[in-house]
Amino acid sequence: MQNLYAWALGHNVALVSLSNFATELSYHNRNLDGIAQPAGIRSDVLDLAPVRDIPLSGQERGDGTVSTAWILTITAAGYTHILNSKFAADSVISVAMTIYTYLHEKDSWGRYNCHAIRPSPAAGDVQYMRYALLTVNLRFNTLVASS
Repeated sequence: MQNLYAWALGHNVALVSLSNFATELSYHNRNLDGIAQPAGIRSDVLDLAPVRDIPLSGQERGDGTVSTAWILTITAAGYTHILNSKFAADSVISVAMTIYTYLHEKDSWGRYNCHAIRPSPAAGDVQYMRYALLTVNLRFNTLVASS
């Protein structure tokens, strides 16, 4: 697979079996007039220790849980497709996934097992921009390099 964001439900999904994010969304990402819109995607830098703790010794420690996020610019229809296809019609909070994402700090791409967290408007993960266009922060926690 070339340098494309990809994903699939479940852990240890083979790279060739991952679904290209932009291709998958291209069929569902339509504006109010039914016209297909390109799906915008970018990723955050991986945070190798998002939870930090300073014990009595004073030496800062991290929990080692790796997390990242994909920042999406998609239509309301594209967002609904993600909820229906990946989060069981919005009935689960997180799902096991395999993702192929960009590693900013290494300037390379990698395949990870992780848990995708359902975007929550209340948590600020979904923001309305204009004309049924949304910015969606899709978070992935507990990333582990896929074997």
